[in-house]
Amino acid sequence: MKKADEDLRTILKKEKIGIEKRKKMAEEIVDGIIYLKEIGIYHFDQKLENILLIDGIPKIIDFGLIYEETGRSGYREMGYTRKGSKFRKAAALSAATPGFADQAQFTFGNGYEVLNLFYFLFCDWKSSWTLLYKPIDEKEKKEIDKIVQKCKASSIHKIKENNQLAIIHEITSIISIPSSSSHFCLDDPNLTKSVKVSSLKQNATKCVNQDLKNVTKNVFDQKSSNLCVPISVATLLRFAIKNDLGFKDEDDYYSAEAILSMLILIVYPRSMAGLNLNPNQKETEFQLNEIELILERICKKTYLMETGWQIIRKLDWAEKDQPKKSTCKFEKVFARILILLVLVTIFGLYIMVLKSRDHREIKT
Repeated sequence: MKKADEDLRTILKKEKIGIEKRKKMAEEIVDGIIYLKEIGIYHFDQKLENILLIDGIPKIIDFGLIYEETGRSGYREMGYTRKGSKFRKAAALSAATPGFADQAQFTFGNGYEVLNLFYFLFCDWKSSWTLLYKPIDEKEKKEIDKIVQKCKASSIHKIKENNQLAIIHEITSIISIPSSSSHFCLDDPNLTKSVKVSSLKQNATKCVNQDLKNVTKNVFDQKSSNLCVPISVATLLRFAIKNDLGFKDEDDYYSAEAILSMLILIVYPRSMAGLNLNPNQKETEFQLNEIELILERICKKTYLMETGWQIIRKLDWAEKDQPKKSTCKFEKVFARILILLVLVTIFGLYIMVLKSRDHREIKT
């Protein structure tokens, strides 16, 4: 097709277009998605980079992550799909882009389904990330509610119900949250690459299931992957599900790697670049992973999403097969314990020095 001018990510990040143009683009993208579904194609990589603009008109591209339900040989011949009924199921894709993934494309269950692409169309760049991923309390929620209402954008919550037209018809100005922080603006260039979840499972299993004696160096080399914190949190959640909740995971739906996939693809997107046996040497910079922030995201809601724990709970389909409803809490005690340990160590060393000196004096 004709060469595109720019992609949607570049346009939105530079804040180059106003609300009316954004609404028009949103309508056209919705029309494109509806058309694809009508011809049996379900596009599972609806990220900003996969919307190109030609003379201001959005074009949906990159059909590498789709499943189709018609079985048409033409789709296979064009390279869109693979032969066999297995590949007419979303879970068989086993690949996704962090922040733009449906649970259905890499695991099973009733996980969080939402088209994040549309939030970026109706919010400024930093506010999009903040509303999606910043953990908030009730006071912050009420403050954001006022801003959203002022923009006539309360129907932004209907996007979760796959109803984008409601906000397209109502919104009058771009949502901008003054308290938005660049800390939640995930601009890691590696973040937006689609990845094979099967590779993640293979490497995560090395970390969490082996006795660590024969694990290859690249698994622990943080220049190769910066996922040590999410892996630790996933392992912690796995332990809590089994021991604190007494949950028997007979079908292994709540494996450490499944929890890790949900955590870094949906709950709080993390780059998985480098987590393979032959990492690209150019991919050397990764976003920071802060344990406290990820734990807050597990335990708290954001403005647009459930708590991370509630999302992970739904790894299995039916309520009866999920861990019982519960809340997640954590306390910041590590620093105090560490200080105490340091003080005890120093005190112990001081006593040893005194004893040694006393011994020398007695001997003398």
